[in-house]
Amino acid sequence: MHVSFEAAKACVLIISFTIVFLISTHFFRRKIDDMGIAMIPSTLIAFISTLPFYGLSITRYMEESQALFLGLDLIENSHEFALGAGLAVVGFSSAFLLSTRLEQQEYRSLFHVVPGLLFIYFILINADVCLLFLGLCIMLMLIGEYLRLSGDESPISQIAKRMLDSALMGSEVAGYLATLFFLIGVLIVILFLPAEYAIGSIIILSIGDPSAVLVGKRFGKHKWNHNPKKSLEGSGAMFAVGTLGLVLFSFEPWVAIVVSLSATLFESLPLKVSDNLIIPLISGMVLVSLLG
Repeated sequence: MHVSFEAAKACVLIISFTIVFLISTHFFRRKIDDMGIAMIPSTLIAFISTLPFYGLSITRYMEESQALFLGLDLIENSHEFALGAGLAVVGFSSAFLLSTRLEQQEYRSLFHVVPGLLFIYFILINADVCLLFLGLCIMLMLIGEYLRLSGDESPISQIAKRMLDSALMGSEVAGYLATLFFLIGVLIVILFLPAEYAIGSIIILSIGDPSAVLVGKRFGKHKWNHNPKKSLEGSGAMFAVGTLGLVLFSFEPWVAIVVSLSATLFESLPLKVSDNLIIPLISGMVLVSLLG
């Protein structure tokens, strides 16, 4: 089951709306030293920027939005969606409450495991809903990162800083949190792969990769020659957990082994690109190569 064109369009527009909104807000903040006021014209500009995709017609925008909403089967699956929404709220709330209580690496892993499991849950119900939920997550991450770097001291900015600062490492302090690349990687596999393959890629990324980091940090004594930052123990954990996760999701054991091993070997490389982006792409390509 692939996502529909309408849902893909809506997801992309959510992201483009957010980007235009943030650029406009940044521009207005140079003139108006008030984040709240600067956001008002920025919202209008961002909305206008989406209208060309609807032939500059608000009527067409409303009609397509209504058709998309009706096609999501929200009424038929109301209990499942309510549960998913509840889990999402609990997940975000937990991230805020645990931001100052967990060790940094454990907290970073939480940023991958919880969203990853939620994405899998929503794909199983309705892939279009999952795509829209993912678009909203990317929107919140982009806004959160802007607020973190903006120097604004409003309550919303303080919440964003508390949630994100606790997960920052190295160059991310002045750049973007790795979770953003995690979300982009998930977006690509959901857009271009069948639901089953997308889920397999997300399993490797959301539970396999964090296992490598957590085990490697605590027990990693034997380092890879080609990348001393990664350990054999961490890679072994990623391979084992990823394989088990794929098998539990009904992939054939040999497929699970090949996919997990491929992702693990790429994760061990000293890549210049975030492995949160590379891992789901590699996993997805291997699944397509093996299963067609």
